[in-house]
Amino acid sequence: MADNLDEFIEEQKARLAEDKAELESDPPYMEMKNLALLARQDCNGVISARHNLSLPGSSDSSASAS
Repeated sequence: MADNLDEFIEEQKARLAEDKAELESDPPYMEMKNLALLARQDCNGVISARHNLSLPGSSDSSASAS
């Protein structure tokens, strides 16, 4: 019985090592983090574009073309 237990433990260690190596090479949370950063950049770009609107020759950034 001890041999079976030792064999089982070694198999589990090998599986864990494989899983760990796979997660370290391509962690799933990095994809989620990158998507969150991209979404934040998109939102910041829209906000910046609205607030940085200025017309050539105008010192008042709230001036309009109409």
